[in-house]
Amino acid sequence: MKNALSKMLVVFGASLLFISIIGDFTSKGGYENDGPRTWERFDESLANKTHSIDDLISEAKRRQESWDTMSDEQKMISLYEIVTDRFTHNEGARHTVFTNWLLFSLGKIVTPLGIIWSPDVFVSKGYSLICSQSSYLLMQLALKSGIRARHVGLNGHVVIEAWYDNDWHLFDPDAEVIPRDSTESVLSVEELSRNIDLLKKEYPRIKGDYVNIIASREDNSFVSYPVGAYFEWKSQVLFYFEKIAQILKYLIPFLIVVFGAYLHFTPNNRKNFNS
Repeated sequence: MKNALSKMLVVFGASLLFISIIGDFTSKGGYENDGPRTWERFDESLANKTHSIDDLISEAKRRQESWDTMSDEQKMISLYEIVTDRFTHNEGARHTVFTNWLLFSLGKIVTPLGIIWSPDVFVSKGYSLICSQSSYLLMQLALKSGIRARHVGLNGHVVIEAWYDNDWHLFDPDAEVIPRDSTESVLSVEELSRNIDLLKKEYPRIKGDYVNIIASREDNSFVSYPVGAYFEWKSQVLFYFEKIAQILKYLIPFLIVVFGAYLHFTPNNRKNFNS
């Protein structure tokens, strides 16, 4: 009976290892994607040729030959356009059995554990994100380009703000909005929330009911520390847990295989185990 158990453990562990390898090195490792909304500027060819954050930044620089002499605002607009061209919206990029069998399983019990938090996985495995994921990705692109940026949680929507010209400026890659005033200056969340007419113009109903969300200033959450953090501490913890789980998805099945082999090849220990 224990011999059968040892074989079962080896097969089970080896199967999980095989699933992890398939997920990391083949197209099976992708997450679920949705087509673009009617007003989205999705470019499928860009999604097919950019598979990392460095690829996205390289594409932004390729589009702008004068990148090194551009202002921070010009760089932010270029990075924003890369994200809006590269991604569509869905209910959230989530782990599958192949991206991470461990997080997929845990996500069935605790939903946030199944959400993909790593921007590297966002880019390499698919092209559909929710607002918090696309905003976080744009924030990472900004930080890697030397521009200070922060997540802003709006109790129903998430955007980012970039710091340049001694002020914060709102960029919303999910709703594809860069709000500007009559002087063409990019506004902050705070400034836009006080200008209802402009807010309604920038966020027509076709894009969702964001007017009340942004106008309700009392529950906005501005987080710029630590640099690169998600807008809430729980998401930050889950981000690091996901990094650990990327190791555990190999380590756990490896240990299962080793334990199964141990039971099979050590008769004395197996006998003791039976008793």
